[in-house]
Amino acid sequence: MRSTNGVGWAEVIIGGTGPLLRRRCQRPVTRLAYAVCGLMAGGPVATPALWSLLWAAGIAVVFFPLAMRAYRARI
Repeated sequence: MRSTNGVGWAEVIIGGTGPLLRRRCQRPVTRLAYAVCGLMAGGPVATPALWSLLWAAGIAVVFFPLAMRAYRARI
């Protein structure tokens, strides 16, 4: 799908926001969106997917012990 100015939607999503998005790309959902756009538009997939998996593992490492502590406190 092309927009009226001839730029594809993937270019608009990934590159159209300029340096603002590039500075904020240390978020798990952004890395996942990069991987999905790479799959759909034929761009890079391995690096964004790896970062997304690392974010998921990091979140699990932080919040799993907290959830288990809260669970044990209820029992």
